[in-house]
Amino acid sequence: MKLSLSIPLSSFYCFFFLLVLSVSSEERARTPPRGWNSYDSYSWIISEEEFLQNAEILSQRLHAHGYEYVVVDYLWYRRKVPGAGADSLGFDVIDKWGRMIPDPDRWPSSSGGKGFTEVANKVHSMGLKFGIHVMRGISTQAVNANSPILDTTTVLKEFDRPILYSLSPGTSATPDMAKAVSGLSNMYRITGDDWDVWEHVVAHFDATRDFAAAKMIGSSGLLGTSWPDLDMLPLGYLTDPANDGAAGARSWIATGRSGEIFLAFFNLNSYDMKISALVSDLAKALPIQTVSSCTGNEIWSGTKIDRPTLDSISILVESHDCALYVLNCR
Repeated sequence: MKLSLSIPLSSFYCFFFLLVLSVSSEERARTPPRGWNSYDSYSWIISEEEFLQNAEILSQRLHAHGYEYVVVDYLWYRRKVPGAGADSLGFDVIDKWGRMIPDPDRWPSSSGGKGFTEVANKVHSMGLKFGIHVMRGISTQAVNANSPILDTTTVLKEFDRPILYSLSPGTSATPDMAKAVSGLSNMYRITGDDWDVWEHVVAHFDATRDFAAAKMIGSSGLLGTSWPDLDMLPLGYLTDPANDGAAGARSWIATGRSGEIFLAFFNLNSYDMKISALVSDLAKALPIQTVSSCTGNEIWSGTKIDRPTLDSISILVESHDCALYVLNCR
């Protein structure tokens, strides 16, 4: 079954889950941050060696495409010993003030109270930026030990280096909820991970639609811009792709650094569909006055638009598939 559908364009973005990151620009998160997070591949048990190996791969293969953050997810302070697990108590490495410090067996460069200094320096030497996951509040272990609490005030604006700050209000955040936190952060989590399961994929389309309609994409944030975060996009975990989802088709549009236009079509249906966009409609989602003609190519198939197209851009998209155009428009 094949249908033809022309749909309006809306803007949305897909991000990775990041927390508390050092950045070099004074304006925080001017574009959606992208990078790698350790959790989905290693859970809480990642070591310093494994983390730096992944950072090196990111630096060599993905940095040129805009991926610049490497993030240690939670429990980097938990000792990897018999009996320890994600939900166990009493295995954390804390200082006399009850603050978490890296487990020196997994993070040997942290020995002697050096923390993540050497790891961060190595990450920075690769041209990347380093981040960590921190749970809010006081740990149960610190409470049980009756540790004194150091009188600290977390004022991100007074740090001696710019910090990109991300929050995790939950996996079912709403635009109304986000309005209360977007100005206090640069990113905030609104969904669960986008695993290779159709229900996950289609649900992210609904979430991005709602946040785009509420004008929360790239809104004002902490000392810069704030972005709703679709959490992590795990790679290499494949499941049955035959599971059907909700009917429909979606589109995505963005501009590149050199003025090119990226146009994507997504077929959420269980059948093939021809999807089209009017060339004249491209300007509605872009900061330019008019668009009269476009040339370019579709990335996955290699189909080229050599002669300027004046009316519409159309392509047959298979079920649960997508098309991505890189266009030069005038």
